[in-house]
Amino acid sequence: MAHVLVAKPVDVLLPGRYIRDFPGWTIYIGKKDDQLLKEVLLYGYDEKGRQNRRIEAATATYTLNETNKVLSVELSDARYYLRTSEAVEDEGMDTQAMSTWEIFTWGSASQELDMSRLMNAELKPDLSEMTWSQLRDELAQARTGEIAAGPIVFHLHRQVAGAFACVCFALVGIPLGIRAHRRETSVGIAMALLVALLYYGIQVFAQSLEGKQGACLHLLIWMPNFVFIGLGCWLFRRSNRGCLA
Repeated sequence: MAHVLVAKPVDVLLPGRYIRDFPGWTIYIGKKDDQLLKEVLLYGYDEKGRQNRRIEAATATYTLNETNKVLSVELSDARYYLRTSEAVEDEGMDTQAMSTWEIFTWGSASQELDMSRLMNAELKPDLSEMTWSQLRDELAQARTGEIAAGPIVFHLHRQVAGAFACVCFALVGIPLGIRAHRRETSVGIAMALLVALLYYGIQVFAQSLEGKQGACLHLLIWMPNFVFIGLGCWLFRRSNRGCLA
C-alpha cells in the first residue's frame, strides 16, 4: 500500500479515511473545512485492543500542543457510547461476561489524543484512491475492530458499479445515435450530456453521504446502472419498432 510522508502531524486529519495513528483510538472524519471537522467518529480501545467506547459528533475542532505532543479535540452535539460488562450465570456453564452499551448525550465534550506516533508518520491514501485489494484489507481491519465499515463497502461497490458504466452508456447511446434526420444530431448530443450528468450526479450525491450512519449507500451507487440499463432496453425496443427513425 502506497504511503505518503506526513509534513505535519495534523495532516493525517483528512476526511474519507480511517486514522489509526493515535494510540487506543481509530478516527473517521466525514468532511473537513479548515479546522472544522464534520461527521466525526472516534472508536476507543482498551489495553487488550477491545473496543470499549465510541463517540459520534456532528462537528469538532482541534488544537495541537506540539510540546506535549497532544491533540485536543473539542466535540459538539456528541453522543458517547460506553461498553460495560456484567457477570451473568448460564445453567450448566461457568460465569460469563455480557457486554452492554450505555449511551450518553453531550452538548459538547473534549478528548485528548496522543500524537507521538505522528512525528514521522506516513499517510495512507483516501478510500476513494485505494485499489480493490487495499479496500478489502481495510474492510477486514474494520470488521476486526468493530468499526462501521459503511464507507469502505461504499467504495468497493463504487468500483464495481463504475466498471459497468461503459455498458450502461452504450445501451443508451446506441439507440440515441440511430437517427434518420440530421436535425436530430443536436438533440442526441444534448440527451447524451444529460445522461452522463445524471449518472455521475447520483454518484457524487451518494459519495457526499458516505459518512452517514445506517444508510445503505452502496445500494444507491447501483441505481444509475439499473435505471440506464432499463432505459437502454426501452430505447432499443423503440428503435426496433421504428419510433426513432
